[in-house]
Amino acid sequence: MVAQSHFAARDGNGVAVEAKLASNGTLPGIEAILGSLLTFVDGHLGDRTLAAIGHRVVHDGPGHVAPERVTPAGLEALEALTPLDPRRRPHNFTPMRALFAVRPEVPQVACFDTVFHHTTPSEAQHFGLPHALSEAGVLRYGVPGLSYEYVGLRLKVDAPELAKGRVIVSHLGAGASLCPLRKGVSIETTMGFSVLDGLLMATRRGAVDPGAILYLARQ
Repeated sequence: MVAQSHFAARDGNGVAVEAKLASNGTLPGIEAILGSLLTFVDGHLGDRTLAAIGHRVVHDGPGHVAPERVTPAGLEALEALTPLDPRRRPHNFTPMRALFAVRPEVPQVACFDTVFHHTTPSEAQHFGLPHALSEAGVLRYGVPGLSYEYVGLRLKVDAPELAKGRVIVSHLGAGASLCPLRKGVSIETTMGFSVLDGLLMATRRGAVDPGAILYLARQ
């Protein structure tokens, strides 16, 4: 027997709304879960309709510079970039495919977590490697861009004078990084090609001298 599944939901005033998924005693699949969630949303929209569904996509690669409408064909192109982050990107695409099946008429939008750092200067994006490797996509992409973008937007509202200058923002936790902003725009980030580089983190080792790895391999 599978226990009744619940999820958290709040209305426009921030008040918690009772929320649970229908269950027949078995573990529901992703399509059933999303179908129940959307039925719940429909029941609380009144005379309004669901305009779109947004997805956080961990890595965008070098070819995406803004949020994009997701189509079945476009999803195949996004999946081709899975080697950039093979651990997390597949989990981004599973609900997209499920939503194409249960609610194909609702637009889906991919919000890439590295787009915010595309404003960093060239010297902050490149490693000291041959140019051919940069052309192949070995660059400092930076994560988490969506978090830093939100902080920059909140600064403009809550501390507009501060937002006009230079600010160093920290994102701390299992993944951790620093990002200096100039007038709300990213000019560098401590994370590099992947989410493993930079600061020491709660569950990731951060930057390690490659010479240490070679030393351990020789030993």
